[in-house]
Amino acid sequence: MLGYTQDWLSSGILTEDILTVQYKRLCLGEDNNSEHYRYAAFMDYIESKMFFDDSALQFVLQLLKDDYR
Repeated sequence: MLGYTQDWLSSGILTEDILTVQYKRLCLGEDNNSEHYRYAAFMDYIESKMFFDDSALQFVLQLLKDDYR
């Protein structure tokens, strides 16, 4: 429904708590655009980090690239 892949969870970008809250919001009809939820989870993750090493940055960029295929 929200368009996440397992990589979102295994990477820590998406947590079970965030997924639960987002799913509830989706079910309530607050926002039916799944891209908005993925963007919000991604921005929360980015804002929580002080820096990214090269491998983490490459992983995040690949995840985003895969998300728009």
